Formats: sequence, structure tokens, C-alpha cells
Amino acid sequence: DTFVKILSNLDNEKNTPVCLHLIIDPFSDKYVPVQVRTPLPKRLTSIFDKTLVNLPIEEIQGKCLDYLGVYSITKEQALALEIVTKQQTHCKQWNHGREGRVTASKIYQVTRTSLTAPSKSLVQQIVYPMDCSFTSEATEYYQLNYN
Repeated sequence: DTFVKILSNLDNEKNTPVCLHLIIDPFSDKYVPVQVRTPLPKRLTSIFDKTLVNLPIEEIQGKCLDYLGVYSITKEQALALEIVTKQQTHCKQWNHGREGRVTASKIYQVTRTSLTAPSKSLVQQIVYPMDCSFTSEATEYYQLNYN
């Protein structure tokens, strides 16, 4: 009981956590990294529906709007995804997190493509970024020797 009081007092201090805090409940809970305690958002490719492929673009856009109201990412999930994906090239979650999302490097192309007949290669790059990654002998050498 006295030990718990001591830990409780230490917990109220603004200093760095004491080692015991890291292994004793309930004090250890607040030291669990956000990326561990927060589930990552559902991948956008998980909502792909083959039955929609041959529908008119207007119907597909309507289905997208319906799903947009249901799909959401919390601030905690966004932060967890950011933390997990800091190493980018070494992180599969980074590529999975980009699936179906318009990234900064693609925004110019997206705003210039036709809504009724979008660029197939652009759609491919957005939906399947791992299949469209650029590699050459030079980039492979860099990744092997400098990462």
C-alpha cells in the first residue's frame, strides 16, 4: 500500500517516468506508445467491390459518397499511422497506408485528370502504390548501402 502511494506521488511529478512505472499497473498504461495501443485504420483497398467495376461512373461515385460517410480515421489512428510509417521504405504499413489515398506527390496529376475518364496509370498508382514503385540499379544500390 505504501509502495503504491510512492508510485502515485511519482506519477504526479512532471519528471521522466521511474523504471517501476513502466512495469506496474495502472501506472504503466500511460507509457504504452500510441502506435501500440491504437489500431491502425482499415486499408482503403479492403472496401474494393468487384461488382461495381462495370457500373456507370455516376453510380460508382454515388457508392463512394455513401462509403465516405461511414469510413473515418480518428486523430489517434492518424498519429499511430504517422509514427509507424516514419521509416517509409522500410515499412509495409507505409505503403498499405497510401493505398487508395491521394498523396502530395499525386495531387497535381489528380486535379488535371478527367473525372469521367481518369488516367488508368494514375488510378493504378493511387490504388496499388506498391506495384508502381520506381526501381533502378542506382536506387537499389542506394537502398542497400545507405539505408
